[in-house]
Amino acid sequence: MKQLLSMKNVDLRVFFALFAFSLFATMSCDKDEDDPDPMDMPIDTMMVDTMMIDTMMNDTMVVDTMVIDTVVTYHSWNFTPEDYSQDAVQEALILMENRDTINFAAGTYEFVSGLSLLDKDSVVIIGAGMGETVLDFTNQTDGAEGIKITSDYFIVANLTVMNTVGDAIKITDSEHITFWQVETTWPGEASEDNGAYGLYPVQCSHVLIDGCVAYGASDAGIYVGQSEYVIVRNCTAEQNVAGIEIENTKFADVYDNVCTNNTGGLLIFDLPGLPAGQGSDCRVFNNTISENNFKNFASEGNIVASVPPGTGIFAMASERVEIFNNDFINNNIMGLGLVNYEVLSFLNGITYDDPDYISYPRAIYVHDNNFSRTNECPTELNSVGLILQSLFDDCEISDILYDGIVPPGELGPDEKLCVINNANAGLADTQLGEFPGGPPPIINPWDDYDCEGDVLPVVEIDVPML
Repeated sequence: MKQLLSMKNVDLRVFFALFAFSLFATMSCDKDEDDPDPMDMPIDTMMVDTMMIDTMMNDTMVVDTMVIDTVVTYHSWNFTPEDYSQDAVQEALILMENRDTINFAAGTYEFVSGLSLLDKDSVVIIGAGMGETVLDFTNQTDGAEGIKITSDYFIVANLTVMNTVGDAIKITDSEHITFWQVETTWPGEASEDNGAYGLYPVQCSHVLIDGCVAYGASDAGIYVGQSEYVIVRNCTAEQNVAGIEIENTKFADVYDNVCTNNTGGLLIFDLPGLPAGQGSDCRVFNNTISENNFKNFASEGNIVASVPPGTGIFAMASERVEIFNNDFINNNIMGLGLVNYEVLSFLNGITYDDPDYISYPRAIYVHDNNFSRTNECPTELNSVGLILQSLFDDCEISDILYDGIVPPGELGPDEKLCVINNANAGLADTQLGEFPGGPPPIINPWDDYDCEGDVLPVVEIDVPML
């Protein structure tokens, strides 16, 4: 049942009255003879959206509208720590029908193999809360992921996935996806042997990641790749190589997140040679990007192994990105980097053959952010970090760095880099196109970036909600 909800100036009493009426009308008028009578269904299978209430009451919310599908489930598969097995859970994932729910009661569930959910529609996997329901893969010996999903209109909510061999939850080729208060974690010492990704939707559309936590991933804690129509909000990413990564993705809003103590807080990357082509139209706003100076523990050869400790936001080869109203705090090598992919390909000896790929960042609008930092460089720097440190004395590195490979004066009229109204920010054109042995950075060339870029539209998504 789809409802288009306005998120501004809504009287909650009117909202509940209209919602109750529409729910009753749909159940009364649209019911097939073979469908179970909703009045005969157990109360715990009637799932009605409550998260939207908080959204509507938030006066600072920038998102205006969202299409939602309220999930009404027909059958529940219930597990407790005392009454479950690997085989029983996997059997439920195979046998569950559209609109079914798998419920995990509070407690720890140990698995030695990956789980998979394939080709279902409108299903829910739910626990009792992050840290309350724990799916523990510490002893996993089989499978490349903890949970592998290819399904539409599904929800994963209120649980923790821990210590998977590979990615914690991987979703491919799916539409209308909601992650609500899901934690992925590798709580031990940071290691390249940790799983690469926590939450990992790829080649998906209409994705909501809300209120989630990602800790300890050796690539990205929250990664969205080759996808479109995405919202990542209210999440915390800590002690990952990349806290949040948006890669080759179109139409994404990333806001109200905390990225702290990662190698790089938030990456907006576009890489060559991928089927989806390059991304565009990404808004990054109202985030706290702080203390991202953690050592880089990605495996050698991984593209994020080039992210220097001390990175706040790293936009590489990106197009039409608006970065605003963020707090950058003590990201002590590169608060915000606007980078040409040629920099990383040169330093890593990478070649590529993609005639449609554009390697330099363009149409980037950076405005109304706050910057603060100390002059203490991270102690464990990779090669990129050492190069940047060498360009400045005593770690007095400008907050916003542009590589300068394509001089700003050579960018087309629709490709300008606009950087205005950023409190306490310094700016540097590092002129890496002539590295090594080239001229020193150009410090605070504000006139070259004094323009107003495009204010990008709000991203609207169609996702199921509890």
